[in-house]
Amino acid sequence: MVGIKTHAQAIATGPAKDSTQASVYSNARSKTGTVFVLDSVHFIVDRHTFQPGSEVALNELYTLLKENPKMCINIEGHVCCIKDVPDALDIDTYESRLSVNRAKAVYEYLVVKGIDPTRLSYVGFGKKRPIIADEKTEEDAAKNRRVEIRVTDN
Repeated sequence: MVGIKTHAQAIATGPAKDSTQASVYSNARSKTGTVFVLDSVHFIVDRHTFQPGSEVALNELYTLLKENPKMCINIEGHVCCIKDVPDALDIDTYESRLSVNRAKAVYEYLVVKGIDPTRLSYVGFGKKRPIIADEKTEEDAAKNRRVEIRVTDN
């Protein structure tokens, strides 16, 4: 699974540079409490619309859920580069809920593919849980701008 990394891997390495980066995602995927970063899911700037190529990681997540029918997850959206506001502006909706809307986009993708919505929940944290507290570079911002998956039950 190349599009998804554990939370610890994402902190250590940042976003994947290419699709050859290995992942231990499949080894620990079923443990309740495990957090994974959807590393290869990218959004158009200031929007909750997926960029082309994001389907690979989304389909890996879909396959994981399909193969583990008791697994429940929380989809957690995070943003970067904002100050003095709880969340970034989503130009699609003109709401300051970009992290929520991005998490919801992943949720809706999985539901449309056939995953039971009772197995899924989503939340946006804005910039409340940064990996890099003081962003100085685009790489720092990219680590904070992410969607995480938390296994809540299995």
